[in-house]
Amino acid sequence: MATPLLTTKLYIPPVEPELVSRPRLIDGLNAGLHHKLTLVSAPAGFGKTTLLSEWVKSCGRPVAWLTLDENDNDLARFLAYMVAALEAIEPNIGEGALSAFQSPRPPQIESVLTGLINEIAAVPTPFVLVLDDYHSITVQPIHDALAFLLDHLPPQMHLVVASRTDPPLPIALLRGRGQVTELRQMDLRFTREEAATFLNEAMGLELSAEDVAALASRTEGWITGLQMAAVSMRGREDVAGFIEAFTGSNVFVLDYLVEEVLQRQPDDIQTFLLQTSILDRLTGPLCEAVLGQEEPEELAAGGQATLELLERSNLFIMRLDDERRWYRYHRLFADLLQQRLHQVYRDLLPTLHGRASEWYEHNGLIAPAIDHALSAEDFERAARLTERAAESTMMRSEVATLQRWMKALPLDFLRARPLLGVYHALGLLLSGQPLDLAEARLQDAVQGDAADTLSGEVMAFRGLIAAYRGEARESAELARQALELLPEERLFFRTLVAGYLGFVYLHSGDYVAATQALSEAVRIGRQAGNVTITVLATCHLAELAALRSQFHEARAIYKEALEAATDDRGRRQPIAGLPLVGLGGLLAEWNDLEAATRYLVEGIELVKKYGESAAIGGYVNLARVKQAQGDAQGALEALQTAEDIAIRFDAMKMDDSYVGARK
Repeated sequence: MATPLLTTKLYIPPVEPELVSRPRLIDGLNAGLHHKLTLVSAPAGFGKTTLLSEWVKSCGRPVAWLTLDENDNDLARFLAYMVAALEAIEPNIGEGALSAFQSPRPPQIESVLTGLINEIAAVPTPFVLVLDDYHSITVQPIHDALAFLLDHLPPQMHLVVASRTDPPLPIALLRGRGQVTELRQMDLRFTREEAATFLNEAMGLELSAEDVAALASRTEGWITGLQMAAVSMRGREDVAGFIEAFTGSNVFVLDYLVEEVLQRQPDDIQTFLLQTSILDRLTGPLCEAVLGQEEPEELAAGGQATLELLERSNLFIMRLDDERRWYRYHRLFADLLQQRLHQVYRDLLPTLHGRASEWYEHNGLIAPAIDHALSAEDFERAARLTERAAESTMMRSEVATLQRWMKALPLDFLRARPLLGVYHALGLLLSGQPLDLAEARLQDAVQGDAADTLSGEVMAFRGLIAAYRGEARESAELARQALELLPEERLFFRTLVAGYLGFVYLHSGDYVAATQALSEAVRIGRQAGNVTITVLATCHLAELAALRSQFHEARAIYKEALEAATDDRGRRQPIAGLPLVGLGGLLAEWNDLEAATRYLVEGIELVKKYGESAAIGGYVNLARVKQAQGDAQGALEALQTAEDIAIRFDAMKMDDSYVGARK
């Protein structure tokens, strides 16, 4: 199931009319293209995003852009957005990485990243990837993944990271190797000349050189401070007195300016700014819903018109698309608006978040609906929505997101919804927590009548634990019972169980039971839209036919799997490598060695984008073909490659046994 993405996070912010061009910094960014990384690190309000949005228009390379936020602290979600950004450079890139996260078994992250890096290396044109607002990322797995990417970054790609704080990446190591360009607060500060251009030309003021110098000195070149000062000075007669009073630390100055800006706005605009500051992204209908306006006329200009008015008035709002539909407040401005909101409308906060949650749910955006329900402390609503979203969230492998929601819910609300407790326990298991902890959470969730009501889910869970412990016979028995007990609508659990049950039966030699379980996995996988499970189970059915010497039937089933792995535009997804490898093995049996080689080589290269360990069977079959062709050295190399992969990706002991038996 594809992850729903906010496309506005992939837009390159437009260059604003009041932009002050900064050729000295543009030259530095251009020079940095010869390095692996450009780091733009400075506090809020120093123009990081504005500078980069100007630079990418003239850097001479295609640019992929991703604006990050706190909700991206989930490795699966982060990679899904990064792949979506890269698709602006190369269509279909990263499909293997996304497919790997659809598998019931957590993927090997380095394997996923290796496949993605190999695809990046094949891009013919040098390009740039910008990760903006990287300070929003706080989880170590994402930092580790980006560090791995940097360590193996192909020369075609240049990475730009913009952040309020230095990210926990190997910056010192890259600096020592001369592989990083850094722009920091001292670099980004407006010079006196840039401040004069901004204040007098962009903001339309007529300040003397002395006044400009005083403001530039008092703000220390801090761009947002200058912008707020400029807005506050509009219409003032005593500009010199204002500038003279413009003193103090950044925090106090900013507080003072927010007061000045807000007090000079009409009452309805002040209300709009404060009450919509709870939103990460703003669009007209959402703003109207949060303000409690059933009809746009209740606001003097309506939600959309007000957003456009704020944009024209330079009231620290940023447009996110070319259609002027989506906006966001400047991060720091939003923070300060929220502080004032807590002072003025503290009792209204739950109502505002509740309205936002209702709007998002009504528009099919369940994740932000849950976040706002939690902020409203409407835990009953949050629990209901989380239970509704749990299955699809886990089918997308966004376990960290689900766990974040669960952690925010009081335990009483988890206990009141046993199914939600089961998802919580399963999330603990799949995210690598100790088995005992996951089992304890399961036991806590299914007390009393819940044990009977959720008997299928409990069986599925315990069967998976048995599989993790290597108890194949017990795992198979529990999985079989789970499929008998699970309701038809529990697609995630049924797909998970049917898949590993069929695999267990296949490798234990019970072909009749394996056929039944795998056929069920194919049916459920198609119903759930899970291409990965559908193709995997179909290929196992083809293996069964081949084991029974039904080679023509096996060929037909592999072709069925290949069709399932091909999208509507005829593009083969990485998982299509599995049926290609299977077809290559059959052609080898029929001694059509040339055709077998073509299928195997294509299948290996394709399936490696899904996961390198999935190529083991392909290399083993290729070794057989090489041996039959009299190429003993080629056969040995192919078999050695299979063995190396099996050792590196030792999630299952049968991989080593499979390769060892063919040496």
